[in-house]
Amino acid sequence: MKGRLLSRLRQQAGLCAACVARVETFKLLEIAGDLGLQSPDLGAATILPEAWKNPKHPNDFRLFISHISQDRAKAVRLKDCLDEYGIVGFVAHQDIQPTREWEQEILLALRSMEAFLAVHTKGFAESPWTQQEIGFAIARGVSIVSVTFGEAPTGFLSKHQAILREGRTAEEIAKQVHNILCLDERTGLLQRGLSPHVPADPDGIPFDEAR
Repeated sequence: MKGRLLSRLRQQAGLCAACVARVETFKLLEIAGDLGLQSPDLGAATILPEAWKNPKHPNDFRLFISHISQDRAKAVRLKDCLDEYGIVGFVAHQDIQPTREWEQEILLALRSMEAFLAVHTKGFAESPWTQQEIGFAIARGVSIVSVTFGEAPTGFLSKHQAILREGRTAEEIAKQVHNILCLDERTGLLQRGLSPHVPADPDGIPFDEAR
């Protein structure tokens, strides 16, 4: 009797697995979100890009900063300010060495990032590169934060509240990004006890471009 019952259970489990296998990944993630389940970290990897090897501090947090090439300066400013909080940003146009394969390094960063920051400047939504990076972040289920510089988030990101520039300095925006990531259980920042390594400049330094 027990043997027949176990056999039936295995058959039912096999049917369930076969049904789930036919469902597209993004739909499974949507269902998991509706049920309040934490999405699995799909595609996560332990191989790091060169920029994230040999960290300054053992608890450094890896943040992928998505941007378009003409606005790399804004991404770099945010990266520099976030470093004070133990958050090490990856900015492709700065962190990839000339001898390294461009796409491979970006993929390594996307697979090993712990959160994702989108810098929405004019033209961000039209870039196929940034849209692929967003899709990667959504598929992995990592925390995603958007900062708007005159262009609102689109697609899947449009349903989340974004950080508005509103003339604030890079230091102020970096602090808000840090606070948002700390409140997200997926990041584990509170458990790490990360705090600024260096006191922030009280006067602040604005972004270089005209507001």
